[in-house]
Amino acid sequence: MVFSGRTLFITGASRGIGLAIALRAAKDGANVVVAAKTVNPHPKLDGTIYTAASAIEEAGGRAMPMQVDIRDAEAVKEAMDHAAKVFGGVDVLVNNASAISLTGTLETPVKTYDLMHAINARGTFVTTQAALPHLLKSTTGPAPHVLNISPPLNLDPKWFADHTAYTAAKYGMSLAVLGMAAEFSGKVAFNALWPRTTIATAAIKNVIGGDELMNRSRKPDIVADAAAIILAQPIEYSGNFAIDDDILRDATLGGDPSIDLDSYSVVRGADLQPDFSSKRATARRAGLVLVPAAAHYIDESVVQSRTTDGLQFEDLAEDEFEEELVVGIGVDSDDDGQGPSLDLAQVGGMIDISNMSGQGASSSGSTPQVWRPEDGLAEGEQLDYDPSVYNLFHTMDMEWPALSFDIVRDSLGYRRSRFPHTVYAVAGTQAEDASANALVVMKLSSLARNGHGEKPEASDDESDDESDDDEFDMEPVVEYRSIPFSGCANRVRSMPQTPTTIAAWSDLGTVAIYDLQHYLSALDVPPPLPLAREPEPMHVFTGHTMEGFALDWSPVTQGRLLSGDCARNIHLWEPRESGWAVDIAPYVGHTDSVEDLQWSPNQASVFASASVDGSVAIWDVRKKGGPALSRPAHSSDVNVISWNPLVEFLLVSGGDDGTFAIWDLRFFQDADEGYEQRFSYHSAPITSVDWHPTEASSLAVSSDDNQITLWDLGVEADDEELRNDAEFVADYPPQLLFVHQGLTEVKEIHWHPQIPGMLMATGAEGFNVFKPINF
Repeated sequence: MVFSGRTLFITGASRGIGLAIALRAAKDGANVVVAAKTVNPHPKLDGTIYTAASAIEEAGGRAMPMQVDIRDAEAVKEAMDHAAKVFGGVDVLVNNASAISLTGTLETPVKTYDLMHAINARGTFVTTQAALPHLLKSTTGPAPHVLNISPPLNLDPKWFADHTAYTAAKYGMSLAVLGMAAEFSGKVAFNALWPRTTIATAAIKNVIGGDELMNRSRKPDIVADAAAIILAQPIEYSGNFAIDDDILRDATLGGDPSIDLDSYSVVRGADLQPDFSSKRATARRAGLVLVPAAAHYIDESVVQSRTTDGLQFEDLAEDEFEEELVVGIGVDSDDDGQGPSLDLAQVGGMIDISNMSGQGASSSGSTPQVWRPEDGLAEGEQLDYDPSVYNLFHTMDMEWPALSFDIVRDSLGYRRSRFPHTVYAVAGTQAEDASANALVVMKLSSLARNGHGEKPEASDDESDDESDDDEFDMEPVVEYRSIPFSGCANRVRSMPQTPTTIAAWSDLGTVAIYDLQHYLSALDVPPPLPLAREPEPMHVFTGHTMEGFALDWSPVTQGRLLSGDCARNIHLWEPRESGWAVDIAPYVGHTDSVEDLQWSPNQASVFASASVDGSVAIWDVRKKGGPALSRPAHSSDVNVISWNPLVEFLLVSGGDDGTFAIWDLRFFQDADEGYEQRFSYHSAPITSVDWHPTEASSLAVSSDDNQITLWDLGVEADDEELRNDAEFVADYPPQLLFVHQGLTEVKEIHWHPQIPGMLMATGAEGFNVFKPINF
């Protein structure tokens, strides 16, 4: 049970050797992070991060599928830190993903060279650097370990002659073993592993040699079993370049000299194709030159005839082979017409097209006019949005509107910028018939770039992998599951630390917590997993005397929850091993309904509240005598508040008076000191406010005037603007950067926490998902 209790972060783990190592670890009950690129099924390649995760769970492990591009250092670090936070650490890193182009110097474009080095050498460095802070703290297993699936170092020119760029890039992974084994000697073990023969992976079948070479290859299990032996070694076993079958036969390492290696063959008794020359090699300490590095034995004509532009994502021993073009699977529809459906957006409220010929803003013969809310619309006029100001814009209709929703954090990576995008969310309905209400978990995928505008021309220096047609031409897809819910859902919130744990306020006066892991997982594995029964709530609190809207999970203390009601009571939920304990004695300080609650982003005991009594208050859960700070904030109801996740002393509030105000909590009670900014752009009550998750000065605001506005508080008008356009600046503050329209009765907006600049909003017509060009 070498992997029992250990957490492995494996790159390129959706298929092939990476998946084989993951499944071997899962048999011992390991936690496995499936870090790879494939999220949608491919017509020629088996496996996605979700099918891999499902197989790992079935094998006895715990899986975390994460879409990760190892070229993105920041995203890798955030993914690694997230995995460590969820599983309590990272004990093993397996660098398995890489890129291959077996082409000569003249046939290798510079962009291909850059890509191979970015993935092989740099990607290995990036993931290792991100893992080391956690590995250095690891106390689980024989030793913290980094295992690179890379060849022993050999400077014989014949291994460079036909593909210098690839060999140099691949050797970068091996050089990392050489250097880091010395650098972290006695702290973290570093080793490399390479197969003696070709391995039956997608690259062998689809690119290199077809079924004939597959039948002369070994199964990925041989590398996985060898990896298990290496990862069972103590810290002293470091700096080695190992060959899979040598490890399996090495009795000093726990191998079996009499092992039946033929059992690993795809076809028993077949004449195996060696991965290097017939010269025998054995595992040696780093620095001893023994084994050739690359698959020089392959007929280059075969490679060139079966490879697109000479480049595919899969080393001969790796699983990350996949075409850059991802095939869309179409729009999910319902025979009865019920439930969500994803359509191209038809309105955006950005352009007056009443005098234009044709159907929409792209029609020729007329010039679009910019429309402003005060302009109004004459009889027969209609609005269409300007596609040039959106990187992405889609709408989704539902049978019943949703008053509240939340974006469910996923494992596809952080700060994702590559299109198409995938979004998970949960919403609560407001059906005419109370018995028809539900919580709806949904997956929106194949959300393409600029889906309704003109496809931009690719520049001469853009490679195919950076300007894929699929970024523009894919059809959006919606998949969903409905869970019956008692009453209309006033507020829905996903726990940040365990996103599939959902809290929901009902207009019947109860608050319930659900575990929707199975339902969300069912959206990822085609065909959808059977759902045996409807989930029962994990906990239901009936202690509120009236219905309410205020609900918030603590970002600091996992499982800690606040709920507030229209009877001005606030209840604290504390997580327990068997569920939750809700304090029956409420926090009371407001004189009217509590409309919103927000936990401090970094203090476990501090929260803020907003009330119909026009005030905003700051509380300490350790004190029941009332709020620590309180002040009038708006001339009427305070509907919503949001605490800046990046600047701990900034809070924004929105009121029925149509204004929203920015508060500096360091001077919160200095009413006359001017430590606030107040904006009165909107003409109707503010319904939602949300700070940008990664840009401290930016926020989104929605209003009953049917506008969603995006702001950057760091922008100021210059003197020339103030002199020449004073009236315009008064009407349109310089901090106002974007106005989105076309959705009426907007109730709630959220920035996506993992896709910078993307927002989701709910209103009378359903949902809008959009990404403006300036965010």
